[in-house]
Amino acid sequence: MRSIARGLIGLGISLKPVVWDTNRKDFVAASRKHLQHMALWSGPNEEDWEEYSLQTRSAMDEWILIPEIVSGPYQPSSSNLFNAATKLGIRVAWIFHDAIPIRHARLYGLRRNKVNQYHSNYMKGLSIFDLVLANSQTTCEHLQEFLNNANLRYSHVLPLRLPIELPGFTRHQPVKIKRLDNALNFLTVGSLEPRKNHVSLLKAIAYLNSTKTINANFYILGWPNTNYIVSMIDRCIALGLPIKYISNADDELLNELYETCEFTIYPSLEEGFGLPVAESIWHRRPCLCGSNGALGEFSKYGGIFNCDTKNWLELAKSIDLVLSNKALRIKLHKDLLNNVVTTWNDYCKKIIEHMTHT
Repeated sequence: MRSIARGLIGLGISLKPVVWDTNRKDFVAASRKHLQHMALWSGPNEEDWEEYSLQTRSAMDEWILIPEIVSGPYQPSSSNLFNAATKLGIRVAWIFHDAIPIRHARLYGLRRNKVNQYHSNYMKGLSIFDLVLANSQTTCEHLQEFLNNANLRYSHVLPLRLPIELPGFTRHQPVKIKRLDNALNFLTVGSLEPRKNHVSLLKAIAYLNSTKTINANFYILGWPNTNYIVSMIDRCIALGLPIKYISNADDELLNELYETCEFTIYPSLEEGFGLPVAESIWHRRPCLCGSNGALGEFSKYGGIFNCDTKNWLELAKSIDLVLSNKALRIKLHKDLLNNVVTTWNDYCKKIIEHMTHT
């Protein structure tokens, strides 16, 4: 959201920040506290926004852009948002992120029925708005199929893949090839939850460690959202596996980890976009990830090594191949140099283009 706002403002768009007032069931001007919070993590400066009020609205105020998921019992309904926008004479555009709670409800445990229902209502509600931009071709197809099956409108759902650029982080230099003969450092970034598939990664590391001497270190970084996955990591570390777990890291530490690693591994079962893979490309570090869905869309970028991450043995074989095949490692690193990464400026120009033609 911050990057989109900064990108649009940078293109000269008069951007007026609004929040939802639950009591009034209407859009109201964002407070100074909101804007100060938005300024964090490379967001727009407080003074970069235009003031919003009913009195200062102009004929140029044509769209409301909703860049985040709104799904849950305490969020405004689609009809409330639609009515408020209609009252103002403003069209609404959404950015759609994923259909995972519908496609993989089982991963949410005891909450699966409620999560599924909330997300289903949210996705159905997208049928009534003017424009929906899905963050990947995969999520676009998922939403179109869902709405079509529900006999709802979906022609306004279009793909607009998120960019690779990572604001606030300078791109790292490529890894020096001579370092690849030493112990390889692998980095895995992602909250500890079933969908991220850390269990398969742990099984793969344990298998390799039990069958041969592996010259590698595995850094796992992520919020400890699921207790049994945390317990499995602790047990692997206690057994002497070359794993280091970091439950909480600020931007500085994350930047250091990307600097010191040679590869990243992202074993996730499904993603709407796959931000850690984009981060890996931005930092010029090859990534080992699945080829399914949105993750497979990264294959057009250099430095991506795909495998079946759902199968822990295949994941183990792929890690072993990276470790044992120096020519492969060199090729993957060199391929990263040829990447032409998309920027938030590019992305925001596309948003404006879609709005112009809607």
